[in-house]
Amino acid sequence: KAEVLQQMVRRLSNRKEGQPEPEPEPAPFPRKFGLAGWTERVVAPLPVDAAVRQLYDNPRAKRAEMEERLEEERTYAKLQERVGAFERRKPRAPLNATELQTMVS
Repeated sequence: KAEVLQQMVRRLSNRKEGQPEPEPEPAPFPRKFGLAGWTERVVAPLPVDAAVRQLYDNPRAKRAEMEERLEEERTYAKLQERVGAFERRKPRAPLNATELQTMVS
């Protein structure tokens, strides 16, 4: 705590004197709380390739991804079918008065 206070005092005095502020020191690695108290073990994330391998080696994740992809393909096929049906419709000529009369009666 004393070191932190000294650093803060130094920064404030440097600001008053107009000197450039020194680069902040990098933060220490996060520590993990162990059974025996605070330990110095570093909590490191998995490397990217290991995380990806873990995901793709998991059969459930693979299956879920494949099902999701199939669902997307089905949805896309349905949309394409609708678009095709819409484009195949022939444009109708506007109704004239006699056609309207026959429809109404």
